[in-house]
Amino acid sequence: MKINRQIAWLAAIGAMISCQVGATQAKALFAVIDTAGATFLRVGISALLMLILFRPRIGQITREQWKRIVLYGLSVAAMNFIFYCALRTTPLGICVTVEFVGPLSLALIFSRKPLDFLWTALAVAGIALIVPWTEQTGDVPLTGVLLAATAGVGWAFYILATNHVTQITRATDAAALGMSVAALATLPLALFAGGVLHLTPAATVPALVVAVFSSALPFTLELVALKGLPEKTFSITLSVEPAIAALCGFLILGETLTSLQLLAMLCVIIASIGSTRTK
Repeated sequence: MKINRQIAWLAAIGAMISCQVGATQAKALFAVIDTAGATFLRVGISALLMLILFRPRIGQITREQWKRIVLYGLSVAAMNFIFYCALRTTPLGICVTVEFVGPLSLALIFSRKPLDFLWTALAVAGIALIVPWTEQTGDVPLTGVLLAATAGVGWAFYILATNHVTQITRATDAAALGMSVAALATLPLALFAGGVLHLTPAATVPALVVAVFSSALPFTLELVALKGLPEKTFSITLSVEPAIAALCGFLILGETLTSLQLLAMLCVIIASIGSTRTK
C-alpha cells in the first residue's frame, strides 16, 4: 500500500524523535543499572516484541541466511553497547553527532564525485570542533567522544550488515532474528556486570520504554517512511538526527551545548545532507 508522502515524512521524523527519547530514558536508566544491563534489556525486550509482532519463519531460514543474520545481530549488539558506554558520560547531542560520522564516512567512501571532498572536509571540521583536545573539557570527556566514534564505526558495519542480510532475507525476519542474536550476545556481558541480576520492578518500566522507543517503534515508523519517501529523501531527512538528539537531551536531560559544539553539529549535518544530495 502506497503511503502519503507527508505521512511518510512525519513517520521518519517520528522515528528519530522516538529513538532519541529512548536514548534519554536509557541514560536515566544507567543510574539504576549498568550499561551492559541496559543494552541487554533494550535489545532483549525489543527482540521479544519483534518475535511476537513479526513471527519470523525460523524453519525456512537457510544456513547462508543464518550467517548473515548472526553478523547483523552482532553488529546491532556492538553498536548499541559501545554507544551506551559513550552516552553514560557524554551529552546525547554530541554522542549522536560523533556517531553520525560513521554512516557519513561510509557514504563518502563509496562516492567518487569531486564535491564530496568538500563534504569530507566539513565533516572533519565538525569533529575537530567537537573533540576535547585535552583529557576533559567541560562536560565532554575525550574517552566519551572516542567511544562515540567507535560506535559510529559499528553503525557503518551495521549498515553494511543490514544491506547484506536483506538481500536474501525478508526484512522483518532479519530484524526479529537479528535482534534475538544481539540479545544473546549481550547477555553474558549483562550477567558479568551484574546489574541486571538486581533489576527492580521500578527499573523494569523504564527498560520497557527504552526498548519500545529505541527499537520497536522507530523500526516500524521507518518502514512506513520508506514506503512513501524516495531513498534519497529519507536519507536527507535522517541527517537532522544530531539536532533532534541535542534537542531531546536539552528538554529531557537538561544537557546544554556550547556555541562551538552547536557549530560542529551543524557542520556534520550539512556534510551529511550534501553527501546524500550528490550521490
